Amino acid sequence: MTIQELSSKFDVHSNQISTWKSYVLTNASVVFESGKSKSKTDVDNERLYKVIGQQKVEIDFLKMVFDK
Repeated sequence: MTIQELSSKFDVHSNQISTWKSYVLTNASVVFESGKSKSKTDVDNERLYKVIGQQKVEIDFLKMVFDK
């Protein structure tokens, strides 16, 4: 299928599909490597989860302060 067909079928912007494709083509070898304790993606995910958790705490605090 073309990028435009995939974009239409899955309701995703064509630029996003192109970005994903580029990422997979550049990093596909990482999937087949062994012996690494953590990949760059795992480290990125941990960092993002930490940021999300911090933002949730801040949002909950602000809701508590301004809902009074």
